[in-house]
Amino acid sequence: MSRRPSREKAFIALALVALCFATITLSTRQYANAKLRAEDAMTAHATVLAQSRRVQNLRARAELVDERARPEPDLVAELESALQAAGIRSSSLQQATASESSDIPSSPYARQRAAIAVQGVTPADALRFLAAWREAEPLWTPRSITMEHAPSNPRSGAEEERYTLRITLENIHLSPSTRVARSSS
Repeated sequence: MSRRPSREKAFIALALVALCFATITLSTRQYANAKLRAEDAMTAHATVLAQSRRVQNLRARAELVDERARPEPDLVAELESALQAAGIRSSSLQQATASESSDIPSSPYARQRAAIAVQGVTPADALRFLAAWREAEPLWTPRSITMEHAPSNPRSGAEEERYTLRITLENIHLSPSTRVARSSS
C-alpha cells in the first residue's frame, strides 16, 4: 500500500510539472502574440501620424479657389492699396497687366493671370508688400517672383540696394460657363 500513494504522488507531481510547463508555454505564446500585435499597432500609429502630417502640409499649401465669379477688374487699385499698406509709394507700380480668364480643361474652373512690376524696392519692402497682398487678396496667388537690380541713381543717396520686383499672380475661380450651368439647374 505504501507503493501506491508514492506512485500517485509521483503521477500528481508529474501532472503538476506538465501543467506548469503548459501554462508557461501558453503564456509565452500569448506574450509573443501580444507583442506582435503591439508592434503592429505602433507601426499603424506611426503611419497614421505620417499621413496626418502629410495632409496638414498639403492643406497649408492648398490653392485657394474662389467659387464666385472672376475677380474684380480693378486690380491696379488693389495693388496700390497693398503698396501703401507696405509703406511703398504707389508711383513705384511700373506695370500691372491682367489677362482674360481662360477655362481650365476638364474642370469647372477658369484661370486668370496678372503680371506686375514694382520699381525701386528693397528686399524688406518686397516682403512687406507680399504680406500686405496676401492679407488683402488671398485668392491672387504669386506664381513667380523675381527681383532684378534696379538702375542705380547716384544722386538718390539711398544706402540700400534697390530692385525691380516682378511678380506673376494667378487667380483660379469658377468658370463663367459653369456659373451659367449652375444657375439654370
